[in-house]
Amino acid sequence: MDCSRGDDIFSYDADSFTSSAWRTPWTGIGDICGDAERGRFSNLQDTEVTVTEGAVDCATAVDVFSSYLSSPKHPENSGNILSLDIDSWQCGSGIKMGGSNPDIPMFRCNQDDRTIVIQGR
Repeated sequence: MDCSRGDDIFSYDADSFTSSAWRTPWTGIGDICGDAERGRFSNLQDTEVTVTEGAVDCATAVDVFSSYLSSPKHPENSGNILSLDIDSWQCGSGIKMGGSNPDIPMFRCNQDDRTIVIQGR
């Protein structure tokens, strides 16, 4: 899909975005949206939100993770913040599955065919 505004061109092809001059708030795979608020994870060193699948509005991605990291503990998860629904995004923690493996994101949120992560550490 190609769009233009004046002499500027915006293209989307296979989960990839390009723009000749203006920036869209939507990003694609591998794009970094910014840092989420740490919430109750004040000692978390890295809260950089990255898109790993699909097209995502960066403001939404950062807001979703900021809400997730600020959510209270849930008794049904034995006091841990493992799996929550945040604005129809399914968010969870890879802490139990990946431990300290840097290839497994510490936090992941999915919605339809879109995925955002925080590597965290």
